[in-house]
Amino acid sequence: MTAPPPMHSPPAPLVVADIGGTNARFALATPEGAAFGLSQISNYHCSSAQGLGELLGRYLHELGDARPERACLAIAGPNDGRKGIVTNLGWQVDADVLAREAGLSHVLLANDFAALASAAPALGENETLLLKPGTARADGPISVLGPGTGLGVALVVPHGGGFTTVSTEGGHMGFAPVTPAEIALSAHVRTQLPHVSIESLLCGAGLTRIHGFVSGSAGLPASEVSARALEGTDAHCVEAVQMFIGILGSVAGDVALVHGATGGVMIGGGIVPRLLPLLAGSAFCERFLAKEPMRALLEKMPVRLITAEHVALRGAAALYWQLRA
Repeated sequence: MTAPPPMHSPPAPLVVADIGGTNARFALATPEGAAFGLSQISNYHCSSAQGLGELLGRYLHELGDARPERACLAIAGPNDGRKGIVTNLGWQVDADVLAREAGLSHVLLANDFAALASAAPALGENETLLLKPGTARADGPISVLGPGTGLGVALVVPHGGGFTTVSTEGGHMGFAPVTPAEIALSAHVRTQLPHVSIESLLCGAGLTRIHGFVSGSAGLPASEVSARALEGTDAHCVEAVQMFIGILGSVAGDVALVHGATGGVMIGGGIVPRLLPLLAGSAFCERFLAKEPMRALLEKMPVRLITAEHVALRGAAALYWQLRA
C-alpha cells in the first residue's frame, strides 16, 4: 500500500467509507507505520437510507466523541473529488454539503475501485490467491477489476517511487461476445437494455440475466445461482456461472491489454471469491490468453484474486493522503 506522505506530524485519523450499490462500509483509519489500521468498522445496507449523508451521519453518531475532522468516501461511480454520483443508486453526492451537514472540516470523494486499486500493489501473498501464473514487472502498470453490484475497473501506475491510481468507468465498455452462446446472449440482453456493456453481465444483476437466458426464465437472484452452482444441483445455474467466468476471463484479458498490465492483474469485488471452487476447471485462463497475436504477452501477466477484507477502506485512507499531499 502507498505510504502516507512525509509530514511534520503523523496523519490524523479519518473516516473512510466504501459505498457500493448494495452495501456501505465505514471505518476509522489510523496511521500505523507505512500503512493504516482500521477500527470501528460498521456495515449498512444502502437501501436503509435515502442518501450518503444519512449514512455518514449515522456512522458519526456511533463514533461519538471519537469522530475525526476529515473523511474520504469511496463511492461506486464517477466523481471529481468534490461532486459525484453513486451510479446504481442514483445518489448525487456533494463533498462540501456532506462536510457542512456532518460538521467535518474536509470531505474528499474517491472512486471505490480507485480506493481498492490504491491498496492493491502492497497486498501480501496471504491476502491474494494466484489464478494464473506469470512474472509481474515492478515497473509495470497493474489492472484491477471486479464484479459486485456493478463492475469496477481501475489502473495503478508506478510513479515517483510509489503508485498513481487512475479511476475509470471501464465497466461500461461494450460487451464483445466470443462464443455462439455469447452472441445469442448479447442479442437477448439487447432486447432488455439499450447498451450491452460488460457490466450488464459481469455483476450480480448480470449473473441473473445470464441465468435467465440459459434457463429461459426470469432468472434467479445471483446469490441463489451461485449457491446452486456450487452445490452442483442445478445444471442451468452451473452453466450460467461457467458462462459468467468465461466472460470474466475475456474481459480481464482485454483490460490487461488496454492497460499494458505488465505488473499483473488483480480481481476484486464480492462475487468471484464465492465462486472460487468453480474457477479451477473453468475457461477463465484460456479466455484470458485467447487474444492472438498477444498471447505471449498475456502469458507473462500474473492474475491474482484479492481475498483480504476491507481493502477498499484501507485504500481510501492511502488515497486521501496521496491526493492531499
